[in-house]
Amino acid sequence: MRPAEVLRLQASLLDELAGPAGVQLQATAVEQDVVSADERDHVSQLCMAHVRFGRAYLITAHMTAAVAYRIQDTERLPPLLHCPTDVEPPHPSGFVLFETPLTVPEIRGRIQLCHALTWGRALSRDPRTGVRRGGWLCTTWNDVRREPDEVSRITLREYPDKASVLGRWWPVHSIFLHHDQRLGDVDRPTYPQERQQLEDKYGADPPVIGTVSNPRRMHVAVWQLLTETVHVRGATDQEIAYPDRGTGRWARRQHMQGDITVITLRRPAEPVRHPGTGTPLDHRVPVKQHRRTYWCKGEDGLLHPEKRTIGAHIRGPAGTPLVVTDKLERLSR
Repeated sequence: MRPAEVLRLQASLLDELAGPAGVQLQATAVEQDVVSADERDHVSQLCMAHVRFGRAYLITAHMTAAVAYRIQDTERLPPLLHCPTDVEPPHPSGFVLFETPLTVPEIRGRIQLCHALTWGRALSRDPRTGVRRGGWLCTTWNDVRREPDEVSRITLREYPDKASVLGRWWPVHSIFLHHDQRLGDVDRPTYPQERQQLEDKYGADPPVIGTVSNPRRMHVAVWQLLTETVHVRGATDQEIAYPDRGTGRWARRQHMQGDITVITLRRPAEPVRHPGTGTPLDHRVPVKQHRRTYWCKGEDGLLHPEKRTIGAHIRGPAGTPLVVTDKLERLSR
């Protein structure tokens, strides 16, 4: 997927948020208890600002499997983890596009596909106390033109006349992450009141399942992987990609950022050859701070010796074990 496609999809979601996608998002936010019915109109406006000024990310196909694994990983994302205090997003607002969508079962067991994910800072009123709290408004979307999920296919089959009205982007989840909110378990039980409301509104067929996935873990897992660098557990590689010149100018006219951060899963490290000796290194070794002589060209055009300090660092391919012995500790370089 080219960077220009990411920007075009980001702009298409931004355009639809002023129409069908915004109406769907408002209804989803009220149904999922994100906001009250009185504040439903503010959800689409906030999401439009988040998408317009959000940093664009592209998660490659192999990286999607790492995201799915991280959602289930209770060691790196324990249930008592506080979010987003302990795991901050890499940017105040963002738009993440998945080359291969994430699969998420809904409350009736039908599979939903998440092609895009957004977040941004927001305030939410606690319905019980009426106090406003800061946090992050997070949404996930299904691109029905790329690949409609099971829920959208059923809706389009039952209401074929609304296919042109509903638009391209369908909201999957809409959640609000409060500051210092606990992440929770991988799955949460469905509550009797929640089941009764769904059965009264949509009927008992298909039945509501006993447990449902925790959408908070999806967003925090993406944040955690986006903020990791090659030096932290060796999980991801990040690179900046730029669209063609015409698409870049068009994005700037839309007040959008013109570059894309591409997130890929790191390949296993291969042995490299030590410069000068040709000895292959299949592990990492520590190098102490030392001084080295470099021959630099002066103003007179001649080479002159110059002493430079080389700081302490780790030498060897990333992702390999660190080997420290008495001999290595005594090495100066």
